[in-house]
Amino acid sequence: MYLGSSPRGVATYIVNRFCMKIVNCAHKGRGVVAASSYKKGDLVEEAPVVLVPMSQIKESDVLDNYVFFWKQDVYALAFGYGSLYNHDGSPNVKFDQVYDKKIITFQALRDIDIGEELTINYSSEDHCEVIFDDVGGFKFGDKV
Repeated sequence: MYLGSSPRGVATYIVNRFCMKIVNCAHKGRGVVAASSYKKGDLVEEAPVVLVPMSQIKESDVLDNYVFFWKQDVYALAFGYGSLYNHDGSPNVKFDQVYDKKIITFQALRDIDIGEELTINYSSEDHCEVIFDDVGGFKFGDKV
């Protein structure tokens, strides 16, 4: 659903019940921004996942850019906006895999203002790494 442009000329395409928008971010492609404010600790999103054996996704596949490492030999493709958050070394959102429910939860690490990009850390010792492979991107095992 197209919602128009912001005063800064950023086209807004989608809004969901978690109060987020997908926007075009300079030098990053698409990104997710807050359409409402979040307080530290707020649930930002609860994303169901589809589990995919690693053998079914090759480094050259488009999906390789959007999957999370789940468990040994398994990737997870997050629905919702879960696989669209950009990386930041100082993210404002953390993610946790809930294995028994096959979901990934995203929670605000600090207060987040309307219009602020929602970011996660692709490589953290606290959770499994996101697999992102693109020109100049991150690959599984890279330290950021």
